[in-house]
Amino acid sequence: GYIGQEGLRPEVAHTLSVTALWRSLEPEHWQLKANAYVTRVFDYIDAQRCDFGQCSAANATTRTGFVLLQYVNKPARIEGLDVSGRALLGRSTQWGRFDMQGVVNLLRGTNLETGQSLYNMMPANTTLSIVRQHEGWSNTLEWQVVGGKRNRSEVRNEIPTGGYGLLHLRTSREWRNARLDLRIDNVFNRFHQPPLGGAYVGQGASMTTSGIPWGITVPGPGRSFSVALTFRY
Repeated sequence: GYIGQEGLRPEVAHTLSVTALWRSLEPEHWQLKANAYVTRVFDYIDAQRCDFGQCSAANATTRTGFVLLQYVNKPARIEGLDVSGRALLGRSTQWGRFDMQGVVNLLRGTNLETGQSLYNMMPANTTLSIVRQHEGWSNTLEWQVVGGKRNRSEVRNEIPTGGYGLLHLRTSREWRNARLDLRIDNVFNRFHQPPLGGAYVGQGASMTTSGIPWGITVPGPGRSFSVALTFRY
């Protein structure tokens, strides 16, 4: 639960970013791009434990359960690194073209006054793909890996999550005026906890913070199938 703060000031942020790009003389052969950035946020709108009114003394110290919070301005810093690349694996008239693509994302947000991690920060994650293109068909085998959420907002009792890896399959066929897309996500139907999926509050006495079981995340979707047909005219 959140309690408002009439004296909140608007956030002001300054970002320093550096981008580097490496690629082969033939641009289609390989390419690597990296972007590093740091953002200093003044008057970042964070939260602190409520210790007045309906807030109990235990609300200020508990490390489990849902807590009552009040919005407050704090200094913060957000740092990140995004790396993406692609490379030609091979091509032939019979089998078509094969490419490998990858993305790596690193992010860290820190409340500079308390030293705690900012809320809802995505942990390290990467996506690796192998793509085959041939005679209007495009087939993709994608592996998504997400690290465990260990850097969390302790003031909110943010729930930690474990790391996981998921396999996805995509295929598409394109014609002059139409495109067919088929997709299977989470091929092996693996149970996983998305780090930004939120807390599950669908059971218990949901009109009171003490009546909801704490520590249950919203699970990610299991094996999913999707079909899309697009016409252009």
